[in-house]
Amino acid sequence: MFNFKDPKDLFNKQVIINYNGKPYPGLVVDIDEQDVRVRCVHRIGKLDKCHFYWPKCLTDESLYDMKDIIAIIPEPEKICTKYFEDPKIWEMVLKYFQWLTLFFVA
Repeated sequence: MFNFKDPKDLFNKQVIINYNGKPYPGLVVDIDEQDVRVRCVHRIGKLDKCHFYWPKCLTDESLYDMKDIIAIIPEPEKICTKYFEDPKIWEMVLKYFQWLTLFFVA
C-alpha cells in the first residue's frame, strides 16, 4: 500500500490499483475521505505485457478503497490506439504483486 500525505493529491493522477490481486493502471477522477474513483484501462494480452487501451464504448470507472492504490505512475505512452506503461515500472509493479502473493495469500 502506498501512503499519501493528502489523498486529494491523487486527483487527476495516473495510478496502479489492486483489483482482485492484479495490477491495473488508471486515472483518478474523484476522491472522498475513504474512496477513490478510478477510470481504468483494459489489458491487452497477458499480465506480463504492459500494453493497455482505454475502452471506447463503456467507461470502466469504479470506486476503490484508498488501500487499493499501489502507486502513482507516469502517464502511459500512447502509440496509435494503444497505451504502453514504462516496462521498468511495470516490472517493479509485477514484482510487488508477486511479493504480495507469496506473503499474504492463504
